[in-house]
Amino acid sequence: MMPAVPLPEDSGIKKSVEVKLKPGWVLNERRDTITSDKGEKFSLKSKLPEKCRVVHKIPELAKADPKKLSKEEHELRRYLQVIVSDEGSPEECLKSIEDWPGVEKVYHTPDVSLP
Repeated sequence: MMPAVPLPEDSGIKKSVEVKLKPGWVLNERRDTITSDKGEKFSLKSKLPEKCRVVHKIPELAKADPKKLSKEEHELRRYLQVIVSDEGSPEECLKSIEDWPGVEKVYHTPDVSLP
């Protein structure tokens, strides 16, 4: 379904791709890596188009002590968002991310529109 009113080009809202990591995998934003609880590491550098960045969907949970999180909070901690640069393509990002180890699911975010 198309948005009711497309966003203006200068809205400042960037497109993104949603990522769900497999159980046991976490993102280290500072090091641009995802790591498994078994010690496997995957570097995200040069795996995405320029100026795209990967962030936690819920940063507060990413910073929290994992030992103090509930089962549900651990589940939410697995969700990431790839912010696509203005020059980038969400489709290009999605195709690249599908092959990353540690990724359970990757999909487009819904289009944003004005009411």
